[in-house]
Amino acid sequence: MPARIETLALLFTDIEGSTSLLRSLGADYRTLLAEHRRVLGDAFATHGGTVLQREGDALFVTFANAPSAILGAIDGQVALARATWPADAHVRVRMGIHVGEVTIDEDDEYVGLAVNQAARISAAGHGGQVLISKAMAAEARERELPGVSLKPLGRFRLKDFPEPQDLFQLCHPDLPADFPAPRTAPGARHNLPRAISSFVGRDRDVSELAELLETARLVTLTGPGGCGKTRLAIEAASASIPVRPDGIWFVDLAPVSDPELVLSVAADAMGVHESPAASADSAVIDLLSSGRPLVILDNCEHLIPTCAALAGQWLSACPGLTILVTAREPIGVAGEVVRRVGGLQTSSDTGAGASTEAVQLFIERAKSHEPEF
Repeated sequence: MPARIETLALLFTDIEGSTSLLRSLGADYRTLLAEHRRVLGDAFATHGGTVLQREGDALFVTFANAPSAILGAIDGQVALARATWPADAHVRVRMGIHVGEVTIDEDDEYVGLAVNQAARISAAGHGGQVLISKAMAAEARERELPGVSLKPLGRFRLKDFPEPQDLFQLCHPDLPADFPAPRTAPGARHNLPRAISSFVGRDRDVSELAELLETARLVTLTGPGGCGKTRLAIEAASASIPVRPDGIWFVDLAPVSDPELVLSVAADAMGVHESPAASADSAVIDLLSSGRPLVILDNCEHLIPTCAALAGQWLSACPGLTILVTAREPIGVAGEVVRRVGGLQTSSDTGAGASTEAVQLFIERAKSHEPEF
């Protein structure tokens, strides 16, 4: 039979602390493992689940659709909690579910990125917890399941996957609710430039700007060239990374002279590209319409009409979006909050010998060129 492609709900499970259980139970561990497989197999089969692979204490199961996989996971966790185990052992199983395309070859092997993603999601969980992907969450929301709700956990990095993934916890009255953060690194998305020099002064300005970005949807930093607008914007955006898991995108417009290129430069900065199915404009809006992203349009003074039009369009289409602009003058969009960036403090009330922000910056930069300064 030739290989075929199917879209399935994929569930992975494994026992938390299985090595410790093996050490403490010895020969009884085989009995526990067999009972664990039977309990889960029965629960999954009730909802059409097929156990394809057993490796140690791990199971790989497929379901025809997302609701079946969710109900199977809930029943499986409930059955495990009610089962009796050798030596009164505690068996806590983590589960991860994802839905996607898999290729089934002539040997009935299931391969594809979706399989790997489901396995990585399971590995990020804790015993008794069920984690699901964003794709699973979208399908689950299309059909109301009694008592089922989803708790967004944020974006996290999964091994071998370059882009951070949205993870959700499956919640139900019969399941435990409180777990630590997933067992993998958080993955905020941003392309903020890495600073090559220390940031001196303006601590208060950074804090105030970061707070302003939480309430205002369009903020423009104005001031003469070289006053520090770009660096202030980057520092405030960096401080916002923990509360902007949906992305912070820095768009450098200084080298752009043609207004027709602004959209494509912005799209490239955000990592989206035009395709036969979607224009660059619609692809950017699709990216920015999810969650609470932040876009920095840097050095807009020579492209104000184009930047104003784009900002107005994006803000209208993307309700959670915030835009931070740096320019020598406001861009004139309704709702714009303007903050003028002045120079660093050059005098001190505490005496002539006191070190001001401007003096600190001068000394820092001088030392970078001449360490003995």
